[in-house]
Amino acid sequence: MKSLTLFLIAILTGLASYAQMADSVQLMKDVNSLTSGESGELGNRFVGTRSSRKAQFYITGRFGAMGLQQFYNTYSQPFFFYYKYKKIMGTNLLGYIKGKTNSWIIISAHYDNLKGAPAYAGTDTVSVRHGDNVSGVAAMLAMISWFKRHQPRHNLLFVAFDGEQEGLMGSKAFVQTSKDLLKEARLNINIDQIGSSGNNTLFACGTHQYPGLKSLIAQADSNQNISVAFGHDDPEARDNWINQGDQGSFNAAHIPFICFGTDENNDPAGSEQVNPRFFYPAVQVILKATINLDKYMDVHLPSRNKWIMQEKGDSNVSR
Repeated sequence: MKSLTLFLIAILTGLASYAQMADSVQLMKDVNSLTSGESGELGNRFVGTRSSRKAQFYITGRFGAMGLQQFYNTYSQPFFFYYKYKKIMGTNLLGYIKGKTNSWIIISAHYDNLKGAPAYAGTDTVSVRHGDNVSGVAAMLAMISWFKRHQPRHNLLFVAFDGEQEGLMGSKAFVQTSKDLLKEARLNINIDQIGSSGNNTLFACGTHQYPGLKSLIAQADSNQNISVAFGHDDPEARDNWINQGDQGSFNAAHIPFICFGTDENNDPAGSEQVNPRFFYPAVQVILKATINLDKYMDVHLPSRNKWIMQEKGDSNVSR
């Protein structure tokens, strides 16, 4: 009887912790901190500006407070690119949680934005574009908090990309300079603009290419007040997101991807804001989906050699 009681207590404790997966107060604190700052200037976050640097300090401060592990004693990975004839330095921010295998899942969200940006980098302006993509960064921070308390199966690399709005510059630089790590990469989960939705729908893009992952994401939809839909990933369709976010850089490197986002066409104004009634359950769904993918995706994904051969059109290889 005593052993049964202890077993039930353990189950109930586990369920309680699972129900409180993401801290809603901390989520909105992260959103507000990254959009307002002390004087309201952090809404900009254009590459190379003071606001961008302040956002970097905030994000790396949160990384450190949660104990995210560093590469080479730093969370920062600088890179350079040209924007409107000017050489710009961007900064990706990254750290990792050690798993139980040698393979990696890369969880990403860009922290820069472009709306209201100056004609040239290096000057500051105020932007109202909160959902794009402070919502993704806040969700990623919530995921770090969860997985620091629950060791994942795969190594998890968390990356806040810079320069996404200028042409995926940060993720392209990362892919170019991280080839050894990417040899062991199994999946990119990119989170881009999940703050609100006019039709209360969170999209998962990428299951057209990797249909085996669809059921793992669909299972995360239970007991939430939002809908999860699949789409925006048909290469022949005009509204595909395959190369419209940082997942495009991973797709080009033959790394499977899932991108979570909302459809701007259904909420052209609100999609740039953060509505807690949608945002919080969306983060819960993404976190649950990531837990499922971490545990079970290897059964549903082909080996890397197989999926590269598939993309090259080898008819003798099946999923």
